[in-house]
This record gives sequence, structure tokens and C-alpha cells, in this order.
Amino acid sequence: MVKAVNVSAKHRPARARLFLVSLFLLIGCAGLAAQQQLNRRPDNRTVRYGDLFYAGAVVFPGEGSVQRVDVLMRVEYDFLVFVRSNASRPDSLFRAIAVFNVEAVNDRGKHVRFRLARDTVYAGDYEKTNTRRMSLARRITLSLEPGTYRLMVWVEDGESERKKEAVLSLQVPSGEGVLYSALPVEVDTAALAGGRLTAIGYGSSVHFAKPSWIALTQRSVREPEYSCRLYQVNEDGERVEAARWNPRPVRVFPSALKPDEKQALGYFLEPDSMMATVLFALPFTTQYPGQYELLWKISYLDGMDSLRTPVRVLWKDIPFSLRDLDMAVKMLALIAPEDTVDRIASGSPAEVRKKLYAFWKPRDPDPATPYNPALAVFYRRVDEAYFRFRSLTNQNGAKTDRGRIFILKGEPDEIQRNLLPDEPPEEIWVYRDLGRRYVFVDISRNGSYLLKRVEEL
Repeated sequence: MVKAVNVSAKHRPARARLFLVSLFLLIGCAGLAAQQQLNRRPDNRTVRYGDLFYAGAVVFPGEGSVQRVDVLMRVEYDFLVFVRSNASRPDSLFRAIAVFNVEAVNDRGKHVRFRLARDTVYAGDYEKTNTRRMSLARRITLSLEPGTYRLMVWVEDGESERKKEAVLSLQVPSGEGVLYSALPVEVDTAALAGGRLTAIGYGSSVHFAKPSWIALTQRSVREPEYSCRLYQVNEDGERVEAARWNPRPVRVFPSALKPDEKQALGYFLEPDSMMATVLFALPFTTQYPGQYELLWKISYLDGMDSLRTPVRVLWKDIPFSLRDLDMAVKMLALIAPEDTVDRIASGSPAEVRKKLYAFWKPRDPDPATPYNPALAVFYRRVDEAYFRFRSLTNQNGAKTDRGRIFILKGEPDEIQRNLLPDEPPEEIWVYRDLGRRYVFVDISRNGSYLLKRVEEL
């Protein structure tokens, strides 16, 4: 609760008192306006809530030697520029245009395919136009000969012409083997009963700390047995084995996955005696966010085959301060001694990340899972403090006195603000459970509140 306390000046003429109060409010409004302007223009080097654009490619059997390649893309509304539309419907007051592009380049550097698609998306209110919780998905299908390709994938905003890009490496099989592709999917019992599956659609990602399902597309064979190895791919491209499984299929469908033209990420299971779609549940709930590679192997009555597929464990709403590894380590100075922070900060990015998660493990209420609520709460508070307490002189609010107390103690039960004509502004935070109040003073009158004293209740 925020409580404003007004204290009048004594022993002053009414006119002088009114003048001083008006002058103080004018200065305060100017400082507030400057503060809001800062909040509208965050430090883009640090503030990275997500990728905004995701892309992945999956191969399916085609006609003859030519295979079908589905490029699945998703762009979040926050990337697009929405403008007022001429529509009269209440759910279409704002519109944005996204242009999706896919270009295939073979291993000789020849541009062999190019396709684009233009979509218009509508929103009913302004809040929906500026969110990462809503997105637009699109599928573009290519027909490619067997070989190695680079797929240049990008989306352009129709209003601003800015764009987001991705480069995908793709191996298109000849069709002489058994395995084609592995597609991360959402499993809905009712949809599955109706012969439908939906791709996750965040590139080749599975969700962090959630059950993961993979739909393996293959030719029908007798007596198949499967094995799978998971490799973590570090920033330098090094592959380190993280797990190995002998997964058993949850369901086997004598069907091929065909695109659902009414749903960008949807597929339906079309009966096909020559093909099989095999559904697996893989225990990605034990893996930390990052880039991985799956090595599938199948042995069957007449032979064996293998398939490598990239996969990313994606923490979609990861705190931005945790995405920035340097910032994440530096913020530990609030709760760890300097030598501990220095030890965690040394080494390669992969080593630093490993030591960072290890630091938080003893504080995890459920150490059996990689998701650590204590870590998540700490860095979400860092995010909140970064914006909420920034000032004209310090754009990183997490490094201010108010930011430090907020990160360590959380949201106060009550905030009192004292505005005195002859004194700098005061802000008093009350924590009833702790039995304390923290008094901050804006000595410079520019929003840079300093902790003046701590009082017992």
C-alpha cells in the first residue's frame, strides 16, 4: 500500500507557503517525466526478455527424390508495429503486417529456393500489441533435393521495415534410410484422439522444466528398437554428452504427418502403410536451458539408421538479468562474498553458467528438478528493480539503495512518501513481518533515493 503524508509548513505566510509547494511540485513533475522517459527507453544491451523471433525446419517424405521441408516460424507481437485499422469490429482496432521470408542455399553456395508469405494480424486493444505473450505463427513449405543446406530465414515488420533473422543448417536425406525428422510437439489428448498434433513452434525447442514430446517421422520397419543420446552444445560448438536413454514409444501411428492448412503449426495424421509417426516422451525436465543435440538410433530386423537433430531447452520467460550472464553473476554481490563472486565469474561462459547454477542449488527447495524457485524469484526482483528504481543518474535501478532492499526483502507491506517544502523527499518502506521500516531520502531531488536509516517498528 502506498500512503502519501502531507506536512504543512508552520509560521509562514499562506502565499509564500503556496508558492513553495507549487514550485516543489513543478520540479517533482519534471523529474517524474524524465524518469518515465528513461523507463520508455531501456538499455537495450541488457534488456533481453526473449528472442522475439523463432524458426526451425523439419523434413518429411516428398515425391520421388524431392523431400518436403516445413519451415516453422513464430514472431511475437512485441516485435511488430501496430497501427490503427479501419475495421469496425472491436477485436480488430489495431493491425500489423509481418512478411516471412525463407531462402535455401546449397553447399555450393547456390540459391535454390526462395519463398515469402505476408500476414496481417489484428488486436482489439493496445495492450495486446505490446506483449511477448501473444505471437503470430507461419509455416512455409519448400521442396528440396537431398543435400546440405543453409536456410536464411527472416521476418520483416510491414510498418517499420525492421527485421529479425535466423540461419538454420539442414540435412535433407535421400529417402533411402528409415529416419526423417524429430519434431517437438504439444500433446493434447482430445486432439490426439482426433488424429492431430501441434508443433511447439519455438524453433526446435522444448519447454524448460516441462514434459517434452517428440514426434519421430520414419519409414515403417519390423521390430524397431530405439536409443537416444543427448549432447549439450556449448558456445564454442563443443558437444558434451548430457544423457542417454532407451526410450519406448508412447504411441505408434501408421501414418504420415500432413500440414493442417487451417493452423500454422498444426498437423494431421494421414494413414500411410509405408510410414510411421512415433511419439516419445523424453525427460527433458532434468536439463538446464541451453542448446543441445539429439542423436537418434534405430535398429530393426533388416538393419539400422541414425539421425541427428538440434534441440533447445527454452525457458521462455527467463528473467532478463539471468539471460545476461555477466549481470547475473555481478548481482550475486548482494548475497555472496567478493571471493565467491570472483570464483564464479572466472572461466568460459559454459563454466560460469554451471558454477552459477551450482551456487543456487543449496537454496533450491526442490533440488531434484533444474527449475529453482529461489533463483527465479531473486532475478525477477532484479528485473523489477532495474526498471522501477532507475533515476536520472543511475539507469540500473538494481544497483540503487531501494533496488538492493527490494531484491533482498521483496515488496514492502506499505510505502509512505513525505513531501516537505523545506526538506528533500522521503520514502519509508514498512515490513511488518520483519518489524522494520527503511527510510530513503532523495537528497539530490533527482529520484536517487539513498538509505538514511533503518528503524524498528
